[in-house]
Amino acid sequence: MKRLGIVFIFCVFCMGYAINVYGDANEDFLLVGNKKFTIEYASDFMNSLEISKAIIESNYNCYFNINNKWYDLDGNLIEDEDIIKSISYKKEMKRKSQGELKKENINFDDYDEQIIESSLYIDETEFIYFVLKDGEAIDVTLDGKSIEVKIINTQILIKPKKAGTSKIVVKNKNTEKIRHIRKYNVLNIKKEDGMKFNANDLTLREGETFQLKANGKKLSNFKHLNIANSRKGIIDVHRDGLIKALQPGRVVFEIHNEETEERICFLINVVK
Repeated sequence: MKRLGIVFIFCVFCMGYAINVYGDANEDFLLVGNKKFTIEYASDFMNSLEISKAIIESNYNCYFNINNKWYDLDGNLIEDEDIIKSISYKKEMKRKSQGELKKENINFDDYDEQIIESSLYIDETEFIYFVLKDGEAIDVTLDGKSIEVKIINTQILIKPKKAGTSKIVVKNKNTEKIRHIRKYNVLNIKKEDGMKFNANDLTLREGETFQLKANGKKLSNFKHLNIANSRKGIIDVHRDGLIKALQPGRVVFEIHNEETEERICFLINVVK
């Protein structure tokens, strides 16, 4: 029954209502536990993980309200008055407001916030997700022609267009608070042709060591690599890529390939 219920929900999301709808679609909603989601919100692919999680947490206690009539997950009309009376809800999730994309010059000197610099391969796509309150949205300012930016509800899609540099500033549309500042260096190489490391983010115990390698080799085999450490005293990174955890804390270090302009960031978490 639960499997059929999930299949029914996704059929509604992908094909429209499995039940004939004649009224205003804005009046129709999906009830998951005691959470009320408008059909528009629930059928948005970007909210699918939230909906799936809510369904599981409610132990599949879900109903559709279509044209003021109740249906179970399998699409069966509920006519039992006792069941209908037992249904209650208190929260309605609506589609979040859509932000605005503006193209204008960005001067990083105008901002006190931390500026993140990263590289994108020409065939690489990046999503940035922001946690917002209901009704809030994000505005994006773009400076540069090397990337394409799309705002999708609470996410930003970054897609390279050509080699070069671009900047973005992300603000909360409602509060004007800056949420993100980044400089992108788009590389004229494909991701499969870039450096492959034997680790991404790491958690190390105090005193532990880890040998970081690129393409199966120690970093000292590459002539054009620079290593930058964001915080001293947390880790020690040798020229050959040997990382030693010194004391508890979190640190980001960057490897910059001056030959290809690749910039790879690693987050290291040191624990006792």
